[in-house]
Amino acid sequence: TAAGLSYNLVMHKKVEAELEEQKLALSRRMQLECMATMPPNPNTPRANIYLRPAHVGDANQLLPIYNWYAQNSFVSVDIRTVQPDDVRERIQATRDARLPFIVAVERGSGHQRETIFGYATAKDYTGWETSGRYTAELELFVIPEQQRKGIGNCLMDKLLQVCDGNHRTKGGYDFNHTGLSGYGLGGHREFARLIFKFTYIPEERQSKSWVRDWLAKNNFELQGRLCGVRAKNERL
Repeated sequence: TAAGLSYNLVMHKKVEAELEEQKLALSRRMQLECMATMPPNPNTPRANIYLRPAHVGDANQLLPIYNWYAQNSFVSVDIRTVQPDDVRERIQATRDARLPFIVAVERGSGHQRETIFGYATAKDYTGWETSGRYTAELELFVIPEQQRKGIGNCLMDKLLQVCDGNHRTKGGYDFNHTGLSGYGLGGHREFARLIFKFTYIPEERQSKSWVRDWLAKNNFELQGRLCGVRAKNERL
């Protein structure tokens, strides 16, 4: 009868749904077991963070990083205290230039304000409409109390992934792109050269040697050394 056929159809769909749920449960269990036996990713940070693109609302959270380095480090080119509007303009300028600006954010509850531990960004070396348009200058900073926890490695890996279509991603971290495009392999722009400018005073040369070694591990090569090209804190 029609009622019997309808009942059989409902039961058949119920059995199919139960089988599908069992397959999904088995798949999840196998995945968890596989993950448990896999060696840990050496690029996994020791800080509870994830990465995401920066937005203009991050200005106040980024201020402590900008201003600590402006006041205490020769690596930063800033010679005055940075204001929130300065940071907002830098984030927006990066977005307008179709370049990445990535932040490392501490994980927290949904009701807890996010804390930014570091950032990495790229900017045009000489300008979009100049002969240096295929060269990007990279910048990466981590707040001092959160250093040596692998945050910089994660930021570097994601920054290189966006700026270099041939980069072999190391992973080990979560990246939430929040719907923004241009943060996949190769990003929005094609570059032939990626550079870091690393500034230090002569007496820091030995203590900062780890930075040169770290950059070398990320396939950067020393291209030159310029002396006396910056003046900061009454030092040349």
